[in-house]
Parts: sequence; C-alpha cells; structure tokens
Amino acid sequence: MYKLTTFTIALMIMFSAANAKGNQESKLTPAVSQNVLLKGNKYFLKYQAFASHDKEGTDIDTVSNEGDYIVFSDNGIAYMYFKGSYDSLSYTLIDKNAVSFGDTPFVVKNLGNGYISLYQNEEEANGDYNRVTYLLKEDNEKKLSLK
Repeated sequence: MYKLTTFTIALMIMFSAANAKGNQESKLTPAVSQNVLLKGNKYFLKYQAFASHDKEGTDIDTVSNEGDYIVFSDNGIAYMYFKGSYDSLSYTLIDKNAVSFGDTPFVVKNLGNGYISLYQNEEEANGDYNRVTYLLKEDNEKKLSLK
C-alpha cells in the first residue's frame, strides 16, 4: 500500500509540473489567428466534399478540378477560378477561426504544410444536415514571387 501511495503521489507531482510548464509556454507563445492565413493569400482547391442527410439517406459527393483556386484579397473580396469560370464574392473574417461568405460561416483550420480547410455544418432540428469541406493548398509560387 505504501508503494502504491508513493507511486500515485509521484505521478501527481509529475503531471502537475508538466501542466504548469505547458501553461507557462502557452502564455509565452501568442495564438496565431487562422484567418491570418487567408487574407492576401492564394489557395488551390484540392477538393470539395459535400455530405447531405435526410430521411431518404445520406449523399456524399467529392469534387476536384485541377487548377481551381481562390484568392482572399486584403479588401474582403474573394476571387475564384472554378470549373473554367471566374467569379468573386465578399468575405468577412468573423473571428480568429471563422470566415463568412455572405451569411454562410465556415470554420477555418490550419492543417499544416500549407493546407487549410474550410468547414461548414448546417443541422436541422429533425436530424437532417448539410456539410461542406473545402481542402485548400497554399500557392507556393505566389510566396516565392513576393520575396
């Protein structure tokens, strides 16, 4: 019993020390807004995934077109090339992890290595839903040309 109690106390001390160190590091490292990744950058659309569910069942569709892209200009306009056509629409940075196109909000996630995702989920009270995910890859050529 003595060994078990000593072992438990030692584990508690180790976890407390690790937690204190983690809290100290988080105070020293400022949080980076996911939206900083959007504004002024160009991204290639790797794919769009759609999921729609109702009483009839669930439909899932994935779309990918080589060369499709979106540019998030500094003035709040997103310029797009999609399926051979150009278009634009306004966007608003809602908070540090969300962007809205018109009245449609998307959660922004930094996936690393130049990839981000935009995710939107609409759920109805009856359990039906529509979900959209866009996987975007940062245009490295644009970055190189700015240097």
